[in-house]
Amino acid sequence: VPTLGYVLSSAVSPLVVSTGGNVILSFQVQADPIPSVQWYFNGSLIQTNIIYQTSITPTNNTTGSTLYNITLLIGSEDLSTQGYYYASFSNRTGTQNTSSVFVTPPVVGSILSFIAVPTCITLGSTIQLVCSV
Repeated sequence: VPTLGYVLSSAVSPLVVSTGGNVILSFQVQADPIPSVQWYFNGSLIQTNIIYQTSITPTNNTTGSTLYNITLLIGSEDLSTQGYYYASFSNRTGTQNTSSVFVTPPVVGSILSFIAVPTCITLGSTIQLVCSV
């Protein structure tokens, strides 16, 4: 039976990174057949290059179905790579998009911290992020 669905495999960490640092965005897809994946930056399709590297790796889970680990490596984070990222994946059953994630280097003169907690978010659900200054 063809399937297509995703879960956030781990918290995206870090959202605020040191200038020049790398960012890895990842999620898992349960799909049959293997999905095609496209990543977007501020609404524009990302082309794989020295800054952006993508991968899709199959893995078996305990139920015997195939999960695919989908990752985007953003190298050398700076203001030119600051923005919103999301992935679109599809197979013959349809197309789905992940939620957008905002990635930014720290603002000069500010003290920012982010603690990533592994989280699983259900597609279409509401989450609340609490910030303090």
